[in-house]
Amino acid sequence: MVLNQPQAGEPQPVSDQDHGTSIRAAARWLISAFAAIGALLVAGLQLQSVGTITEPLRLTIALGTVFLALLATGWVIIYASRVLIAPAMTWDDLVDRETSALTVRVQASSVHAIGSHTDADELLSELVAATQMRPAPLTSPRELRRELRTARQTLAQSETDRNRERVQVMEATAAACLNHSNSWQSRCRYKSLIKVLIPAGCLIALCVVGFAWASSPTDEPPKVTKPLPVQVYLQGAAKELKAAGLQASCAGMALEGTAVSGPLNEPEVSTEPRPGCAAARFIVTPSLGIAVLRN
Repeated sequence: MVLNQPQAGEPQPVSDQDHGTSIRAAARWLISAFAAIGALLVAGLQLQSVGTITEPLRLTIALGTVFLALLATGWVIIYASRVLIAPAMTWDDLVDRETSALTVRVQASSVHAIGSHTDADELLSELVAATQMRPAPLTSPRELRRELRTARQTLAQSETDRNRERVQVMEATAAACLNHSNSWQSRCRYKSLIKVLIPAGCLIALCVVGFAWASSPTDEPPKVTKPLPVQVYLQGAAKELKAAGLQASCAGMALEGTAVSGPLNEPEVSTEPRPGCAAARFIVTPSLGIAVLRN
């Protein structure tokens, strides 16, 4: 971002190594913390288990929660980075804020209100209050720039101690204002970051829970992996027996057979013939009967 450069004769920005040191340190810590969370999401949530999910709904939830968690983490890191790399404010920025404050004041009422137009801007109001005890207090950025430019011209024409002192006190006020402005900007950005932390943290927590549920194995009954000898006790009505491919005369019989596939609680079996009941292959549903392993 290209910053507005102060013109000749305007107050120069403070050469401050770190505006809002504690705020920037906190933001730096938050970046490290959420970067660690992002690494944990990638490495610690067993992302390889996504490949074992067969249900479309669970797979969608698992992928969606991972994406949202990483998005929330990046969101916080970007906001924290804005605190660390906030551009330094120049005197042009303060003058622009004063112009906006004047516009707001004029649009608010056609009658000139009591008080200074700087009251319409939070930062300018703070600067006016913070410099009241200085030898050259701030009334408005535009006024201080004009007075300082005049004082420097006067000093150039007559280098007296009085003129030199006047320039120094006004430059000190300008330097204090710029320093305070940059600290104020860091505070504002940090407040915005704090507002983001709670929803982002809740979203990440919900995503972790959602991923854990979606990637956990479902409670499925064990499968028939090899032929198993079973005894099938038929309990269904004649209509259900016919629907399964059995004769109505098989009702109430105990058939010997072999479970060949399907879950153990409802296996597909192949039964041996009995008098009045031909051999058949069918799925033993709860309404049809029950299959019991035999020795």
